[in-house]
Amino acid sequence: MPLLNVWELLAVISAVAQLCARYVALPWLVRWRERTRGAPSSLLVVTAHPDDETLFFAPALDNTHDRAHVLCLSDGGFDGLGKTREREMAKAAQMLGISAEVVNHSDLPDSPTQRWPCAAVGNAVCRAKESMHDSVDAVLTFDDGGVTQHPNHVDTARGVLRAADRLRVPVFALCTVPWWNRFAGPFSALLVSAPRWHARAPSWRTAHIGERVLCVSADCGVRASQCMRGAHRSQLTWFRELYLLTSCYLYVCTFVRVA
Repeated sequence: MPLLNVWELLAVISAVAQLCARYVALPWLVRWRERTRGAPSSLLVVTAHPDDETLFFAPALDNTHDRAHVLCLSDGGFDGLGKTREREMAKAAQMLGISAEVVNHSDLPDSPTQRWPCAAVGNAVCRAKESMHDSVDAVLTFDDGGVTQHPNHVDTARGVLRAADRLRVPVFALCTVPWWNRFAGPFSALLVSAPRWHARAPSWRTAHIGERVLCVSADCGVRASQCMRGAHRSQLTWFRELYLLTSCYLYVCTFVRVA
């Protein structure tokens, strides 16, 4: 009988991890989250590229009851696929049950080398908040590590933070996790939340500056994976397939209030 190849072994490991997480860890954590969290909040999620909302922010978008809006600051056109990725963003929003818009501004190109002015980022975010008739409980974006250190992610975080006084709502940054936890898949839910099991979790409305809000996927990352495969098909490379199997951000993410 031939030995399992690498991909088959990864599939087996992933299946076991998914089962453990789905039927043991995550159900308990979801019940804990529901018990400690208030009513659904209206969120403005500020990202840099189409697919960021799926790859990094999906747990925060769970159970928002159509009250989340994603502001994507570029069309992701670095490879000349801007129009395609805009259409994919619209499809992803439909699958996630949220609203979304893509900003097309000459100062905000998808580029790993061109820095984004804080003023351009801040202006775009303030306009988006105004278009929501100021019915926003919190603004979510990257932290200064940008999860992947991508310059556009980092500049998004800096621009939003610079505009915090104009936004007049709490601003939360998605915590960049250490490498040893980043690819722990569903087990990351235990690693991240274990220190907080006996604490009352703050919400978007009640957290003070420096306090953290924990978001746990209600479906073990299934919807995010389906969205990536069904909507963001132009970005579905082999390494993103591996990411979908192992990334902690599909299962749980932690935000810290920064303003």
